[in-house]
Amino acid sequence: MGKVIMSDEEAQEKAVEEVQEKMKVSEEGIKEFSAEDIRTSDGKKLGFMDVLVGTTFSTYKVYEGVLGVKVLEPKKNPLIYTRVTNLHELPVVQELLPPHDKLVAILQGIRQNALKSSN
Repeated sequence: MGKVIMSDEEAQEKAVEEVQEKMKVSEEGIKEFSAEDIRTSDGKKLGFMDVLVGTTFSTYKVYEGVLGVKVLEPKKNPLIYTRVTNLHELPVVQELLPPHDKLVAILQGIRQNALKSSN
């Protein structure tokens, strides 16, 4: 996501394509390594895959809002999307996620600084 944040226009489009390719690999990994629990996170026993997916993708809406690009799409990334959606419904995850507006402000600042330094 670093390249997506630090670029604009054509370079950003290419960086988004790279992220999408990596997400395809993640989808395949989820299929392979957690076939028994692909669709749900029951909240009773969060596993390593839940932690990994949650920390990596839970802030996707922040990125989409600030960068203006789709990061996580249900049709392209159904397993990741389902896991993240299910995790966001858990009270413990809701308590731990930082406020959306604060994350937006932080990412906007990072992006502005990155774009200024690249010019």
